[in-house]
Amino acid sequence: MVSLTDIKTTKKTLTNLETEVLFIGIHKGRQLNSTEKALDNVLGGSLSRVIDVEKFNGKEKKELLCYGNDEIKRVVIIGLGESKEYSTDVARSIGSNITRYANLLMVSNFSVAGESFGLKKNNYAQAFAEGLTLGSYEFNNYKTKKEKDPKAEFVLVSGNINKKSLDKGLIIGLSVAFARDLSNHPANILTPSYLAKESKQIADAHPAMECTVFDGKEFKKMGMGAFHGVAMGATEPAKMIIVEYNGGRKTQKPIALVGKGLTFDSGGISLKPPPKMDEMKFDMCGSATVMGVLRAVSELKPKINIVFAIGSTENMPGSNAQRPGDIVTAYNGKTIEVLNTDAEGRLVLADVLAYVNKNYEPEAIVDFATLTG
Repeated sequence: MVSLTDIKTTKKTLTNLETEVLFIGIHKGRQLNSTEKALDNVLGGSLSRVIDVEKFNGKEKKELLCYGNDEIKRVVIIGLGESKEYSTDVARSIGSNITRYANLLMVSNFSVAGESFGLKKNNYAQAFAEGLTLGSYEFNNYKTKKEKDPKAEFVLVSGNINKKSLDKGLIIGLSVAFARDLSNHPANILTPSYLAKESKQIADAHPAMECTVFDGKEFKKMGMGAFHGVAMGATEPAKMIIVEYNGGRKTQKPIALVGKGLTFDSGGISLKPPPKMDEMKFDMCGSATVMGVLRAVSELKPKINIVFAIGSTENMPGSNAQRPGDIVTAYNGKTIEVLNTDAEGRLVLADVLAYVNKNYEPEAIVDFATLTG
């Protein structure tokens, strides 16, 4: 989860701010601008002195800490590198580093000189906000002893910066963090039923969304023999989750996003080697990606139609598990010989993709999966 969940803006000049920490960005070879020089004067020349002493030249991600006054207690100067090489990726990365730095200082909030980081450009503002949010991400849900050190909860961005772009970046950052949380939960918690519940909760809160969950018991009758075969060995019920988002015209064909949701993959009868098998909880990261986009769409409300589809089950050995050599019939009528039960992802996706293609006739399909071979 993230601690930083709010981004505020102000048009106050740097000299009129009150903050625990102020972050300023400087490109390689550039000097302090007039606004920053005014701040330097208020702080008794401390900025220019530390730049001179440390021979700071704006090298990317180089950091300088300078102590200020009662209003601005600390100033951190961040190197942005060459201005011609500055990009949304760089802005996102620097935003993330800034929040991590602020958390090391154990402050509950901090300020950013927005224009010094190029945030007057909306795409930079969005990327920077994504980074600020994700820089506060930690997954400590199951630790018995909770940390008590303060964490940054909001940031104040100064300058003539578009608030909508910052808010969009915040929503995307929170949605990525949601996807990370889903991926990091252990398999005994993050089950197909858990994914179904989270999907329904998001969809129920949005009037343009409708969620349908198919239980594994229905797969064989529906003709989804490939998906059914993978799910046979697991006691945890399999689920196919469909969320329809209708944000565009009724005549507009949807975009389909399909995610592989193997919440634990032992390999089945073709058992994986024991080392690092615990990491097979991450075989549902494709579905986590789809869920993250689902959360973002529920808040951003784009004017398009989208079908979100997830095939979720465990792949386990057992007396009911499918065997190497079994032949199953997929949703599209094709037969598949299963030579290795650890090739389960393509079996699940084969049926979910065929189902989506037949029933929604999407303009395009994008699938997300952890597949090898």
